[in-house]
Amino acid sequence: MSEKVIRLFKLSFKGDSLRVGGEREGSTLYQLKYKVKAREVPVIPNSSWKGVFKRISEEISKGKGMGTALSHDNDDHPKELRGNKEADERVTRILERVRETIDNERNEVNGTQLKGVDIDDEVWTIVRSNVPAAEITWGDLEELTARAVYYYMCPVERLYGSKLFASSISFSDSLVEGNVSFQPHVVLDRTFGAQKEKHLFEEEVVEPSIISLKVVLRPEGDVQLWKYTLRYVEKMGIAVGGSKSRGLGHLTLDVEESKVGEVDGVDVKWDGLTKFLWSKS
Repeated sequence: MSEKVIRLFKLSFKGDSLRVGGEREGSTLYQLKYKVKAREVPVIPNSSWKGVFKRISEEISKGKGMGTALSHDNDDHPKELRGNKEADERVTRILERVRETIDNERNEVNGTQLKGVDIDDEVWTIVRSNVPAAEITWGDLEELTARAVYYYMCPVERLYGSKLFASSISFSDSLVEGNVSFQPHVVLDRTFGAQKEKHLFEEEVVEPSIISLKVVLRPEGDVQLWKYTLRYVEKMGIAVGGSKSRGLGHLTLDVEESKVGEVDGVDVKWDGLTKFLWSKS
């Protein structure tokens, strides 16, 4: 498969009871629902999917030392954590090219002037689109360029987006059909390990049969990190929603029922997910 393609994923999950979001009324926690044709249907929103997948991707990318992932912290790359040689050299090259182009030794540079500078580096496109029209100091330009480089070279940001550019992956909402019931619980005193008096509550849960998730992966995303993430989910499963410590929300990826498609014009060429997960491209 060429990397300059848009890929569509139809992922199929199996699981037991789960509860995602929803309001609380008194001692009852409700399941988040969408109204569909005058009927309220439990749902896993796209934000929940993105959050759980992103956490897995973060751990994988750091464990494998992918790109600048080691300095990724709380959706940023703090100065004190940076130190990637390749990234720092890229920052230097871009800034040197800027100075050569505008031939300006002042401490400040005009943002409009910067937007007219052409540098053959994808990162510069990001920097240029984020500079203000007013004058900025060279120090601010250096920091903006460094952030853009570290974001761009981090597979997590390339996949899920950063403070300077949008994500390259999109998740759908998942309507969850299944039996809905209320489960009673007690609150335990963590000090004494005993039930707290007058601390009973119940939560609304849904018992799904199959959960479908659609994912769009655009060409600029880090395909390898997405493969690693799906391999992990295939092996370990994924936890969605609340009360995970009580055993709720653990889902298993059904690889045999999941598919991946490559967009070709107006057509989509579908294939099994297993082939994608273990292909070298």
